[in-house]
Amino acid sequence: DVPPEYFCVLDANGRRRDLAERPELCHGHVEFVAPAEYMVRPPQPPVYFFVIDVSYNAVASGMLQSAVNAIQATLSSLNGAHTGGRTQVGFLTFDSALHFYNLKPTLSRPQMLVVTDVAEVYTPLNEGLLVDLADAEDVVMALVESLPEMFAATSNTQSCLGPALQGAYMVMQKMGGKMLVFQTTMPNLGVGKLRNRDNPRVMGTDKERTLLQPEELFYKRLGVECSRNQICVDMFVGASGFMDVASMAPLPKFTGGQLNYYAAFRADKDGPELESVVKRVLTRETGWEAVMRIRCSRGLKVSSFYGHFFIRSTDLLALPNIDSDKAFAVQFSHEEGNLQGRTCCFQVALLYTSSAGERRIRVLTSQLPVVSTVGEMYQYADAGASVNLMQRIAIEQALNSRMVDACNMMQTKCIEVLKMYRGLVGHGAGNTNLVYPEALRLLPLYTLALLKQQIFHTKGDVPFDLRASLISRAETLSVPLSNASAYAHAFKIDSLGPEVGTEQQGHVVVPGVVPLSIACFDPAGAYLIDNGYRLYVWLGSKVAETFFTQTLGCAPPRDAATFAALKLPEGEPTE
Repeated sequence: DVPPEYFCVLDANGRRRDLAERPELCHGHVEFVAPAEYMVRPPQPPVYFFVIDVSYNAVASGMLQSAVNAIQATLSSLNGAHTGGRTQVGFLTFDSALHFYNLKPTLSRPQMLVVTDVAEVYTPLNEGLLVDLADAEDVVMALVESLPEMFAATSNTQSCLGPALQGAYMVMQKMGGKMLVFQTTMPNLGVGKLRNRDNPRVMGTDKERTLLQPEELFYKRLGVECSRNQICVDMFVGASGFMDVASMAPLPKFTGGQLNYYAAFRADKDGPELESVVKRVLTRETGWEAVMRIRCSRGLKVSSFYGHFFIRSTDLLALPNIDSDKAFAVQFSHEEGNLQGRTCCFQVALLYTSSAGERRIRVLTSQLPVVSTVGEMYQYADAGASVNLMQRIAIEQALNSRMVDACNMMQTKCIEVLKMYRGLVGHGAGNTNLVYPEALRLLPLYTLALLKQQIFHTKGDVPFDLRASLISRAETLSVPLSNASAYAHAFKIDSLGPEVGTEQQGHVVVPGVVPLSIACFDPAGAYLIDNGYRLYVWLGSKVAETFFTQTLGCAPPRDAATFAALKLPEGEPTE
């Protein structure tokens, strides 16, 4: 039912006369400006609070400097026109103690306030720990620039990450926002202290799953509290050894954040990637204090959700932050009885606050046909979405039972799908030809590719921290990125046509995809490989000299040493 004022007479074709004036009747994706009853408080401003490890490992590895470089490069853009000058920032550094910073704009220099009692954390000031960037930008920049020098001579190897998170939470709990945590040392002091439970002997055994689950529940409990207070946590873990990533992972998971892991972090190796990711996190369009609800037609019901969120009620997902780099998977089940009508509907309603302070409701509605035969269902199947969901289900099974069970499940599902289709098309039992539906022709390839991913290795050759970080990332991947991470895309780039890189009919023209087989790679060619996470350039042993001089801007390497030192040129793209 709709309000009486929504009524409109019909035209001669039986359509509402105001159809063109109502986007919600013409489009599947619509945004509404939310009225006041959708606000429990004034819209939240963009808030960024940086929690930075300044222990010896952070300084020696260069992670502190890399974090500072990224923050410096993007700080001024955080207060652009898209935020209405409302951005607030704050900083906390930690080693064996907590260092809060008074950033009041009336100060000429920032003031450090040290809290050494990590057993009973408190905030030393009521004001000045979180400030408007527009008013205090000079003080904030002075602090950021001075951080590497302030701790350059440190020999402190301790880490009170848990108390630091508590302190940051106390500062942010009334406002909410995004907390960015930079960590290089295993927490070894105060609440949230972790122990080195790395045990290579259980790798590949049934006990491996215990090391992929959190041992310390502090981070899970804090994640729930952060979600309740609209705080999203993004973690950047630069490991110097075993870090127990699995215990820390629930914190970004329950707050809608992300976990970025760098094994044996070194600034020369991982610094550019860390800086790039931090800039992306700080500058991408973000929705604040969001909740999402998913509805479906009668006869269907939501059976499970997959992603980074906290389920506040049976069908309400709490998302302190939401952005385009997070994807969610939802599994529906068919209840008893037939679906009513020829179509069924699915609707996602996302309530969020834009960075400019506008409360909005984004509604995505899809209507799908109800088919009468299983054969028709195969015709409209989506292999990419199926593989994405299957991977998430397998991860959940691996964490609750055994990794080998998850692998067997994926193989069994793939075989069952093809076996059922084979029975539908009526081929006899003696026919050994492979029969598959056109829409799912890549399902066996993607299934085999998933089994070869490090997440699902069963031979005990994947470190626990790496596997836990890969699981955390896979839980947020969109369909295109999950497909690319399972089976990378390769493009031949040494002989590109003039149309490549141009826009035609709203799409950028890219070269054709090359199969990932050495038989398909030309020794005289160069290839760009995209695995959804990194881009690699593969150079054949007989690549033409002109490719090096014209594309890479250097002479061809003559030996292994000069080849290892080869770097791609930097700068703006040219025609």
